[in-house]
Parts: sequence; C-alpha cells; structure tokens
Amino acid sequence: EGLAQLSRRERDVIAPRFGSGLANTAIAPVVGTSAGNVAVVLHRAMRKLHKYVEEAYTASSVDRSSVNGQ
Repeated sequence: EGLAQLSRRERDVIAPRFGSGLANTAIAPVVGTSAGNVAVVLHRAMRKLHKYVEEAYTASSVDRSSVNGQ
C-alpha cells in the first residue's frame, strides 16, 4: 500500500536502490536523469513513505484503543 503512494518515477528509483542496492550513479542513466536528481527523488519518496507509515500507525493505534476500551 505504501508504494502505491509514490509516483511511477519514484518507484522506478526506489526499486533498484533498495531492491538491488544500486548507487544513484547506476540508476541515473536508466531513468534518464542525473545522479543528483536521483538523490532528490529518493529523498522525496522516502519522506512520502515515512509520512504514510506514520499515518497508518497512528490510525492503527486509534483503532486498537477503541477495541480495547481505552
């Protein structure tokens, strides 16, 4: 679900970085941009994922507390 929050470009950069451990310099020519831009896209994608996880965790905590009567 979290990856669905990302744009196609962000997924195209995240997958080889974390799936295959490729460096930004190796990803850049594949996606047609510079290594610096890959770093920016990765940073923004990670920020989006972090926000998604935080919101999902908060919602999950609220759901559990209502079930537990808190």
